[in-house]
Amino acid sequence: MNILFLCNGTFITPFSGYQTRVLSGLEKLQKEISEEGGRCILLSNESLVRVFLKQKRRKEIRKYREKKRISLYVNYLLSSKYLLTSLFNRWLVLRKLGNICQKEKIDIIHIHNAFYPFINDKIKEKLKVKVVFDCHGLATAEAVMSGYCGRGSLKFRRMQKMEKVCMENADHLVCVSRALGDYIRENISNNVKITYVPCCTDIEKFRYNKVARDRLRKELNLQDKFVVLYAGSFLPWHGKEEIIEVFSHIKQFVTHAHLLVLTSKVYIEEVLKEFTRKNINSKDYTLRSIPREDVPDYLMTGDVGLSVRKRSIVNQVAFPTKFAEYLACGLPVLASGAIHDIRDIVRTHSLGAVIDEIEDTESIKRGVSSLLSLYGKEGQERIAERCVGFAREFLSWESGVKQYERVYSSLYDE
Repeated sequence: MNILFLCNGTFITPFSGYQTRVLSGLEKLQKEISEEGGRCILLSNESLVRVFLKQKRRKEIRKYREKKRISLYVNYLLSSKYLLTSLFNRWLVLRKLGNICQKEKIDIIHIHNAFYPFINDKIKEKLKVKVVFDCHGLATAEAVMSGYCGRGSLKFRRMQKMEKVCMENADHLVCVSRALGDYIRENISNNVKITYVPCCTDIEKFRYNKVARDRLRKELNLQDKFVVLYAGSFLPWHGKEEIIEVFSHIKQFVTHAHLLVLTSKVYIEEVLKEFTRKNINSKDYTLRSIPREDVPDYLMTGDVGLSVRKRSIVNQVAFPTKFAEYLACGLPVLASGAIHDIRDIVRTHSLGAVIDEIEDTESIKRGVSSLLSLYGKEGQERIAERCVGFAREFLSWESGVKQYERVYSSLYDE
């Protein structure tokens, strides 16, 4: 069985949740199906301006191809702002798809949260493929939150229609959360087959080791601190203000609490401004941008990982990759009720605590109190062991890839 991962902008933002899900899933899948004579191929459609004209981005693509030995094709597209360029891009994609499907004898095209409404039944029959559409979230809702378009605008309605068409053109949907699958069935289309595959992690890289944890905490001068950790970017739905607000409440309960933020260089300045605006003492936080390969070690230094966001449909259906990485590194999670699947998992399996209403002070206090009570009863080591165990069983890419393979097999059985 030969699988083509079809993606948009995989290399435009290094170490994003999108890139992590695409590449980690691809690498693990390749390892599994190669034993049966199958292959994985990646076609990533990238921006001509933001990737091809950036030497650093082209170098990253070349290094990835050489290091991972993945069959990687890159299509450089123009801005789709205008009708002519949009039609030209469509021609480029179809041309590339036709060539790859013929050359690599592709059986299944696995589309990762990218809109290709023209890949319909006629095109699938011509290419002799089945299509899996992997929904990472609700693209139209994210477009509104990011300011790309206004709700109800012509651009929004077009995106909404395109999203629906892409889902209904697929032979099977994969959703990152149960909440997303429920939303799609209730609001977009109930005529789809859905399998749930959460954002997983590579448990060989993201792991817990007490000796390494203690050593790095000492190097960072955090050995006597209660380390509250946030790792990730700061897109409009990620909750920069909420992270600082929650930390401030933890600080009231635990005077030796320290906030460790790991993020990309592009966010450092705005996060520093927010710390200053909120009058957070510089001694009470550490702000770092570190190489991707060092992230697992830094995650281990934490005592709790934050996944706190405001209520919105974007967050309701989300499943942040960082959740799996936190758990795999032994961190319990303090989550907000806005992220439905995370909320339910944390509560059901006692993997931290939940703040029901992130915009309510009393709710934040109850969530923080619940977390500290858990620590008082069980201690860091026992909690870390449970978090790691859950990640290994349910949130490893070994588990996620098995779900992918079941989906692929079901398409052949039809």
